[in-house]
Amino acid sequence: MHYILAVRLEGFYLSAHAQGVDGPSAVAKDKQLIEVNAAGRERSLMPGMSVTEAKSLVHEAKIFLWDLPRYEKRMPEWLDFLAEWSNAVEPTSPATAFLDLTGFPGASEVPKALRARLPYRAYIGAGPNRWIAEAALAETSESQPTFDACRGLDGFLSRLPLDQFSPALPEQRRTLQLLGYRTLGEVRSISRSVMQDQFGEDGKRLFHAAQGGGDATIREVYPPDALDVTFAFPGGTEDREVIVRGLSALAVRAHKILKKRDASGRTVHLTLEIAEGERIRLSRTFTRNIQTEEVLIAALLSFLGDFPDAELERLRLQMPGLARSRSIQPELNPHAATVADLNRVDHAVSKVKAAFGDGVVLSAGEMKEPRRKKVLRAWGNVTGWC
Repeated sequence: MHYILAVRLEGFYLSAHAQGVDGPSAVAKDKQLIEVNAAGRERSLMPGMSVTEAKSLVHEAKIFLWDLPRYEKRMPEWLDFLAEWSNAVEPTSPATAFLDLTGFPGASEVPKALRARLPYRAYIGAGPNRWIAEAALAETSESQPTFDACRGLDGFLSRLPLDQFSPALPEQRRTLQLLGYRTLGEVRSISRSVMQDQFGEDGKRLFHAAQGGGDATIREVYPPDALDVTFAFPGGTEDREVIVRGLSALAVRAHKILKKRDASGRTVHLTLEIAEGERIRLSRTFTRNIQTEEVLIAALLSFLGDFPDAELERLRLQMPGLARSRSIQPELNPHAATVADLNRVDHAVSKVKAAFGDGVVLSAGEMKEPRRKKVLRAWGNVTGWC
């Protein structure tokens, strides 16, 4: 089963505007309040209220208008915390995001840890897919800031009001209500064939969603320009030789992504996940860009001295702030060979090989460099030593 978190912050928008404002204040978007401070709530201001109504109710209230660029600048303040736990973070607004913790050891304990570390009050809903996680988020309150729908999923779905069955379009929900259905539990009793007779091909999707199915895909949107790969040790391991092989496999995976993106970076975060959910994060910024497989391996091996004597369950490599690798443009390089030059060289080499054998002329790429030189060069690239 997937484990998806839907996270919503309280106070994020006002913090971008109302520092030092003690009286009633709110943020409005499209002429409706979307966030109200404690002083405003005490005066009966509520999210969803129109600006006109709010002003007539509390004329001295300070209303701040929606300012997306201002909020976007502050989003890393909390999204960076989410990115420490998962490589799949999808913001859906400046103050809301999905987080995929599928397969993460101790995933059910993460909401509590997140709420303790986030710089704003957070409400978190958990579910096996996006729509159920959002429905769980709607169940949260000041007295219950987290709600895990994965615990007792059937019971949660059965009592869910039909209005919260978001996979169904508004007109489809109205149709079900006109037919006498008020809760999702009642809808779940409808057979697939009857649902399909009523809603056509869309009936299959609605039937599947009513049974707890739905889209669990979380796009890896944040952090931008970053690499995030993992390697697991099934059953855990303390064997240093096995750990070294795991680091090498992690480097191979990371190199494939860097090569595909034609990117490199200098900062490396290596998270060690130990038995019983403990996590140790090691970080290092190297003097030179890291891009090749050999340099990646050397960079990861340089962390070995900081590894604890404990059973490792998973390694996670993150490289933020990747930049596109620099390429030399031939027209700006006076020594670059032209196509005609290359054709003449190929013609001459083919004649020599025909006379003396293929092995008599080798290109630079075909020359085998001693392993000792490769290791020394990779180590020098990582540490900055010559």
